[in-house]
Amino acid sequence: MHAHTDKSLYSAIDLLRFPMIAAVVLIHCNFLQYLDTQNFDIAAFRMGYGIFKTYMLDLCVPAFFAISGFMYFRDGAAVAAPLFVDKARRRWHSLVVPYLLWNVAGLAVFTAKRFLLDDSTSMHGNFDFSPAQIAAGFFMVPGGPYPYDFPLWYVRNLILITMVWPCIPMLSLMLRHCKAATPVAFAIMALMAKDIDTLHLTESLTYFSFGAWLSIYGRPLLTRRRALPAAGVYIALAAAHMMWFPQGGAAAGLLYFVICAAGITLAIQTAGIMARSGMRIPRTLASSTFFVYAFHGLFCAMVCKTVIQKIAPSDSILCVADAIIIYTIVAGISLAAYFAALRIAPRAVGVLCGTAARRRCQPSAKTR
Repeated sequence: MHAHTDKSLYSAIDLLRFPMIAAVVLIHCNFLQYLDTQNFDIAAFRMGYGIFKTYMLDLCVPAFFAISGFMYFRDGAAVAAPLFVDKARRRWHSLVVPYLLWNVAGLAVFTAKRFLLDDSTSMHGNFDFSPAQIAAGFFMVPGGPYPYDFPLWYVRNLILITMVWPCIPMLSLMLRHCKAATPVAFAIMALMAKDIDTLHLTESLTYFSFGAWLSIYGRPLLTRRRALPAAGVYIALAAAHMMWFPQGGAAAGLLYFVICAAGITLAIQTAGIMARSGMRIPRTLASSTFFVYAFHGLFCAMVCKTVIQKIAPSDSILCVADAIIIYTIVAGISLAAYFAALRIAPRAVGVLCGTAARRRCQPSAKTR
């Protein structure tokens, strides 16, 4: 085991998973992408939501990649071939099998929407259901960067990083010799490849490598008893990003990586303090994270479109109301489906969550 192993860090990570999944669901409940805002005066809501999403919600997916990197390299930077093969074998059950099964469900929903709901005007309107296109959709549906069950792009990229040779050996070598320069190098690479990397793989590698660096070299930083300094750094960086780089650009992109790194560090520090004080997420909620994450992607877009048709968000107050309604419906249905499935077919839930050997889903398996 790694020399600096601290069980409080694992408790902190477990404490973070459910709140971060809840935030990911909120990201996907963004109805503004389906709205013709030219007819509505919602500038205040758009500005407030944009700040909240950019500097709070959008930290969650980078944090999940960082946690995955942290757990993968929890025993050190060296990853010999037998260890890589063993980790890949375990990820077949914890990542690949659930990914394929959930995308089968996604294909069924995609097909139903096309033929039963007349969804032919969507961005995938040219999808002709040829065998090649159907197969390609498990990786990336033609016309977009996502698979059928769109939130699972994260799992797809994690599979590519951790199971496809030679990503891990290359990363292991860089971490041993370049140390903190490793995530910086990937961040620069991600900015350079932004227009051609449709899978966002270099960006995923950036945060995965940052988590790996934290696991190998940064554990003392994560176990500090006070989170106030990290909070101050994070707020200062976010303020600088808003004031100096409102139009984006390469410098803004690099600064945003630093902001995410600071935010991830702050989140783990804070969760560690809370975990050491005895705070825990109820097991029934903690075990639902992967199911909720995969299940909500099957229907959240339909809920968004339906709600804004029934309650037009014509001003900022109605926008807030619609956001609350949509989130409540999506999160509520997802949790209800999880508990119902767990009661009816617990073994099937284990397979869908990548934890078939256990009665209940343990989200920590995703990052081991």
